[in-house]
Amino acid sequence: MFDPHGNGADFAYTIGLHDRGLPELHLWARPDRGPDPGEDWMLSHHDRTELLNELARRLVDGALAVGDTWSERFDAGVAVVDFELCPPGDREHLQAFGTAPGAVVLPLSWSLTRPPEGPLTPLAPAARKQAETDFRVAAASLEHAPGRTAPSVWACAETPSFDPRQPFGPLTAVVRARGAQLLAASVTQLNCLLRHAAEVEMGGGSLTFPASSAAASARPVGRTRALEELRTAAGPLLAEVTEGPCWRPVLDSLLGAGPRQPSEEASMGRLLRDVVVALLSAEAVADGIPHEWLLAARGPWLTAFGPPGEVPGDDWAASASVLAAVTGLLRPLDIRQLGAVAAAHRLGSAGTVIGQEAYADLVHKLHGWALVGFAGCPWRGTLDELPAWSPLLERIVGPGQRVELAPLPELQEWASCLTAALTHRARLTASEATDFARPFADLLPGLHRLLDGPLTAAS
Repeated sequence: MFDPHGNGADFAYTIGLHDRGLPELHLWARPDRGPDPGEDWMLSHHDRTELLNELARRLVDGALAVGDTWSERFDAGVAVVDFELCPPGDREHLQAFGTAPGAVVLPLSWSLTRPPEGPLTPLAPAARKQAETDFRVAAASLEHAPGRTAPSVWACAETPSFDPRQPFGPLTAVVRARGAQLLAASVTQLNCLLRHAAEVEMGGGSLTFPASSAAASARPVGRTRALEELRTAAGPLLAEVTEGPCWRPVLDSLLGAGPRQPSEEASMGRLLRDVVVALLSAEAVADGIPHEWLLAARGPWLTAFGPPGEVPGDDWAASASVLAAVTGLLRPLDIRQLGAVAAAHRLGSAGTVIGQEAYADLVHKLHGWALVGFAGCPWRGTLDELPAWSPLLERIVGPGQRVELAPLPELQEWASCLTAALTHRARLTASEATDFARPFADLLPGLHRLLDGPLTAAS
């Protein structure tokens, strides 16, 4: 369960242990004891799910009892959480209303220990140079944006300052530029941002972990207060979006027009909050947050606000061997066959092809893997160099002339799903590999073999 007000009162509990004659388990997202209240730190939805599933297995196996204590490390070992399984709590106080009447609910109490806050420090020269580039790119995207004028706290600066004493720290200019991007977003961009956020979760990823990692990274450089200011300012920013003219059309496009359950709209609001707060928090400590979590925070955002049919940057591309395997698979196809692959992917992603219903859910999961880094397929330098395009381009511009080929988004998305499957093949089941290959059995008879076989440079 999540706190729709964004105050961190999220929690989770098990359902079903009572049917086995066992107590249910309950876990708050923030610490309920100890000196650190975790105002800038919480267990994500993914964290809570993983913890409760593991503890439920231990309870079933008889390896967990009231009074047991243990510790776990988070944020690359920086944060230590000390757990204790407590005696039965009040079901209504814990808000475990989904449990069976009469079920016993055991709360997991926990405390958080982190390093002390360090002094506020300015950006290192290399970090400042990167921040100038990040700001310039974000600001350039606003030049022709049709959105509303941003409130002053989220207005993009004409000349960026990197003074560490600013409200959001030395990277305030980049953070504000991102906020201005959100306020200027079109219906299509907001739609893409929410869809990508959902895909990250469908892929088993965490939208909130980058924010938790950012909180840990902020402490050594004295930016905890900056993140607190940022989270406070994010509330009105999100309200500007959800109360603005684009939000209803976005909900209609994602949930369908007509009557909706309040919980459905609340779920969309939660997705927006999580993906936005994660991105802004990561940007505020971009010079110190682990690179993988900076990519995870930026991936859904840059893909939504960037040009369609392209990965956000080189860090989101799969390895050279994976890309070579995919282009090797596609190289024999002519332009009509490549178009057929894109069309089959578009139809399959919509879930409208009888017998291929599993393909749509699988595509969302695979795209979620690609969005967080090191698993996508670039268009430029990879797909745009397939030989199938040459005859068409020669007819248009003449032989020997070099021209930039605009991306075919459906083909690039399909290729990114394939590169993600190959990159994370250990996470893909045999049935999922079959589901992914089935729509292309005639066009790409070697696809299933590629998914099943060992990947080498010669693939």
